[in-house]
Amino acid sequence: MLTNCTLADPPAQAPTHTPPTHNQQQQQQQQGQQQEQQQEQQQQQQEQQQQQQQQQQQEQQQQQQHKQCYNRKQYPQQQQQQQHQQQQHNDN
Repeated sequence: MLTNCTLADPPAQAPTHTPPTHNQQQQQQQQGQQQEQQQEQQQQQQEQQQQQQQQQQQEQQQQQQHKQCYNRKQYPQQQQQQQHQQQQHNDN
């Protein structure tokens, strides 16, 4: 993998016959296009991650609700303590 990367990368030294300003302009344009593409990819990834997180949160909430119903029957005192701790944590 590393050898492929080094071979694929263009040489870092600028050609002697072209002025440096012209080279810099070309590099900046290429970088700008790459940044735009990266931003689009990141946005798509973020949207996918958010959807996955929402699904996971919904599943967790359903499981927690089920546990709470089960806990209320056997341990009503412990259930009240848990709710109190959650409220404090959310305020912070």
